[in-house]
Amino acid sequence: MFVGTARKTGEQKWMASHVGLVFGLNYNYKHLQKFTHVLTQNRVRQRLHLSMYKLLL
Repeated sequence: MFVGTARKTGEQKWMASHVGLVFGLNYNYKHLQKFTHVLTQNRVRQRLHLSMYKLLL
């Protein structure tokens, strides 16, 4: 499946940010919640992210 470079870059940034969040779980929870909200603009990705986050806890 071909993905445009702009979208691919966005996905890479999102993944990098997600990895950063995983390593920064000891950080302020409110900041983390706000950050994830900024990252996950659409609801599908937000649900996916939250489910992944719950699995990590």
